[in-house]
Amino acid sequence: MTLKLMRSTIYRRYWDTARILMLYFKLCLKCMSYRTKSASPQDMHHGVPGIFPRKSQIYDILFVNNHDFPIGKGDLHMNLYTLSAKSCMSHLLLKDTFDQFSFIEGEITTFNTFTMDGFLHKEFFDEKPAHSYSYWRDVRDFCFSIIRGKRTPLGFKIVLSMAPEHFGDFLTEHQIRTFSPEDITGLYLNFHYDGTVLQCITGISMRTFSMDKTLEKEWDVYVERFFSKSGIERDL
Repeated sequence: MTLKLMRSTIYRRYWDTARILMLYFKLCLKCMSYRTKSASPQDMHHGVPGIFPRKSQIYDILFVNNHDFPIGKGDLHMNLYTLSAKSCMSHLLLKDTFDQFSFIEGEITTFNTFTMDGFLHKEFFDEKPAHSYSYWRDVRDFCFSIIRGKRTPLGFKIVLSMAPEHFGDFLTEHQIRTFSPEDITGLYLNFHYDGTVLQCITGISMRTFSMDKTLEKEWDVYVERFFSKSGIERDL
């Protein structure tokens, strides 16, 4: 009976692993097929049904909702940081550390769940902004107003990206000559807090498929130095 139970558990784990991998490759194929077409920033963010998944779908499936399936950074070329919640939240909400980053999307859960989309509706403005997403500085105070209080939030996820106007400087500083700023969709920081642990997962998004991992590695190097220079403490 014990042997049967062990076999059942092993088969179930293999099936869960296969299921997640199938979802991941399906999303990759959709992304690759869509990148051959021209797309507006709004399409790239919100997705096109049956063609291109929303960014948040990729984050949710692979990074946020799969606590029972820990994917190693070598499999997806990502890096995961476990940060001091007090230190990181102070830099996120009270200081200007991340103000120059683009705000992609966020979700904060307190007594309700508040979902925010960083994509700008340019028709709202008298003078249309050049950028497609809000800067974190534009929504930081609003997010703080939701989180502040005697009780800590039940959880949140905040997705930031280096602002596109800084892609060129990043490539130059890191001596990356195989890509141009136009090749990059985003250089992401995905913050996830579950009420106890605060983690940040790095990631990149490209408009074209490439086997060259230089950009991913250099983005991880940048983030490591950025956290250290900013004084954001790791939770060891």
